[in-house]
Amino acid sequence: MKIKDAVSTIGADLSKPSKMPGFGFSIPASSCQTGSKLRKIPGTACSKCYAFRGNYGFKQVQSGLTKRLHAIDNPGWVEAMVTLITKRCATKNVDYFRWFDSGDIQSTMMLLNIFEVCRQTPHIEHWLPTQERGYLLKHMGPIPSNLCIRVSNTMMGTKPATLRRLKVQTSTVGWNKEGFQCEAKKRGNQCGPCRACWSTSIPNVNYPPH
Repeated sequence: MKIKDAVSTIGADLSKPSKMPGFGFSIPASSCQTGSKLRKIPGTACSKCYAFRGNYGFKQVQSGLTKRLHAIDNPGWVEAMVTLITKRCATKNVDYFRWFDSGDIQSTMMLLNIFEVCRQTPHIEHWLPTQERGYLLKHMGPIPSNLCIRVSNTMMGTKPATLRRLKVQTSTVGWNKEGFQCEAKKRGNQCGPCRACWSTSIPNVNYPPH
């Protein structure tokens, strides 16, 4: 598939989060099924969601987010994502990809499609943060070895969740008592050389409140 056809198929090109070493995939934060409910509750990890602020508010950015959302059921979505991830990452010489720097999983089918994209890009390390435990529980199948899924804690300042049934990694906000601590703020809000979020060998990554 040509790049222009891949972009047309997924609605817009890949996102390029300024903090990250590579590319990402994003849809509107307002489309988060669990997150949109948590955003209304003080003290939750979603109550101060960064994806409602800054560059995400620009009209052009919102247009791209919405186009990607509307295209997720396109039959050619997997092929298009594989094409773009492979070619864009090769151009920038990066082998890390983030799912949902804005937004979250929309269905079990979307989750399975993401798994297939990961399988077809084995040279890329993928990271998927999510609040959508339900879709993971419905699937309960093997996760691609190059995909790190981190289930986000619901409340800030709480210890990492125990998710034995899911066999995934976790993330917390404001839990600085133990475990890996994100230090992006010390590097001008940049990942820099750190790739902890993508590593399945790190059980939990804690982020400071945004």
